Amino acid sequence: VFHRDIKPANLGISPDPGTRKPRLTLFDLSLASEPLENITSGTHGYLDPFLGKARRRQYDRAAELYAVGVTLFEMAAGSLPWWSAGDGSPASPADRVVLTPSSFESPVAGALVEFFGAALAPRVQDRFAGAEQMAAAWLEIFASLDEGGGSGADDAAARDQAADVAVLDTPLVRAGLSVRALSGLSRVPAKTVGELLGTPPMQIN
Repeated sequence: VFHRDIKPANLGISPDPGTRKPRLTLFDLSLASEPLENITSGTHGYLDPFLGKARRRQYDRAAELYAVGVTLFEMAAGSLPWWSAGDGSPASPADRVVLTPSSFESPVAGALVEFFGAALAPRVQDRFAGAEQMAAAWLEIFASLDEGGGSGADDAAARDQAADVAVLDTPLVRAGLSVRALSGLSRVPAKTVGELLGTPPMQIN
């Protein structure tokens, strides 16, 4: 069964009743019963624009994963993908989405360009083979962020040392925070330790 409308508005996070850990939930299955031949059902921007091209005359698994890719792109870049003409859809069956490192946070920019180059490729053959492969590639991008991209224990020791000498005027980028922590704070206006301590917790969360 295909969902047919995967997008941020149809996703929710809530505690798992058994483990109390956050669990991602996909809801609104109103389009799941749509005939596969109806390739226009869905939300523009998330619907695979290459459906109907070549031999793809029905909604398929590749289209479902395309919507996942767009959702991840929006999470990483803060916007929907766009193409060379500046539009929200490709100008030709071979038109690739515009991918620039500046669209993403620098520690993972190169890896994300490569990831979305595959996830949003015009040809199905150039995309991820399935959800498992896509998930593995996505997780691999962020696997080393807690180590700051450095050399494990040595890098952690360096961050601990930086944190020990940090004062209120110390910029956050020099305060011993991991790349993951800095990423989480990227939308907070605080630039120094003192400014961060003065930021309301709800604004950080």
